[in-house]
Amino acid sequence: MDIEEAPGCTYDALYVYDGSEFDNVLIICGSEPPEPILSSTNELELIFSSDDSESGAGFSLQYEILDESSGKDSLFHDSTDKPG
Repeated sequence: MDIEEAPGCTYDALYVYDGSEFDNVLIICGSEPPEPILSSTNELELIFSSDDSESGAGFSLQYEILDESSGKDSLFHDSTDKPG
């Protein structure tokens, strides 16, 4: 993961919204991938915001659709694997 890091992720950021409510948000930037994220609903919205001051490699993600009986604890997680 390579999203320009700044206090408060003010320049570049990946916003992860849980469900259709925009009050539950995770803001991600920098080079450290976040811990696995479990949605409280069947919806996640991702919005990437960037200024034009620096360019990085960006991000990729993997996701997994779970049913309630799976016993797993994450819906998707970031991956530093580059497509290629």
